[in-house]
Amino acid sequence: MRVLVYRRYSKRYVLFLFSLLLLVAVIILKLALSAPPQASAAFRALATALVVVSLSVSLFAVRNYLAEDRALKAFPDQMIDGKIPFPTQVEYELGVYRSRGEWKRGGRGSYVSSHSFDVRSRGSGSVIELPEGPFIVTIKRNGDGFMEFPALRIVSGPAKDLLLLVATKDGEVTGSGRITLTWESDGAELVFEGRGKLIEGRVYASLVRARKAKAEIFHSALESNVFGLGGGINFSFSRELLPEEDVLIVAHRAISPRELLRLLVRENPFGGEGFECIAGHGRYGIRLALDAPMRPDVGEEGHFEVVLKKRS
Repeated sequence: MRVLVYRRYSKRYVLFLFSLLLLVAVIILKLALSAPPQASAAFRALATALVVVSLSVSLFAVRNYLAEDRALKAFPDQMIDGKIPFPTQVEYELGVYRSRGEWKRGGRGSYVSSHSFDVRSRGSGSVIELPEGPFIVTIKRNGDGFMEFPALRIVSGPAKDLLLLVATKDGEVTGSGRITLTWESDGAELVFEGRGKLIEGRVYASLVRARKAKAEIFHSALESNVFGLGGGINFSFSRELLPEEDVLIVAHRAISPRELLRLLVRENPFGGEGFECIAGHGRYGIRLALDAPMRPDVGEEGHFEVVLKKRS
């Protein structure tokens, strides 16, 4: 099993932030103390408030870093047959973790993420078996996306708030089909088939007005996230939708689609470019489109599934 650990707070970043805010607080405090007697009470109150805010933000960052560092250090170095041995007994929850992240419009825009943990069972012990089940990842380059994993959350002890997400290699891409598309004098055909962990296919096109034909893929969990499989006149494509080995993602408290993508860019367990990711089980859509000039793309869709097949 491949283990990927996400650290939200690096030691260097926290030290830099703490030093910077502390310096700001000292400068503001010095200005307030050296202000002439005629300085308004409002100025002194503002300076005091800024000092308090700077120190509070610094302490908040340090506290979060220490909590994350303590929990991640409590994660055992070894696993035995899909089980995690802790040095002492801990309480835990098993369930399904989901997170949705998207950019909100307005002004400079802001990234907003939501998280949920659907608890299926609770228990305690020193050796905990990792949960099993299907997973979904569909994340674009900007972090807009959705993810769902079978999850384990530690709720007591030094590893409290440790979040473990499992992406299993078990499964098979099933389904095949043929999509035909005509637009004015142009025509194209897409033939696809599931093969093991891959969706494979080929596109044949005869184009007069359209610039090119495109093959695209999306997951039914977030159909607005569309990923390119290839483009041109005659071309083949292949996309791996399950990892070659089981993947365990370790984080503290929560992890958003954008944060997961940062981890995948470094580690890339699902293959492909790594700058965006679509993988996992469930129902997929595959689309054949023509890049038509001066109008939206013209397209037709087909579907296939990635089914979970448990080990015997």
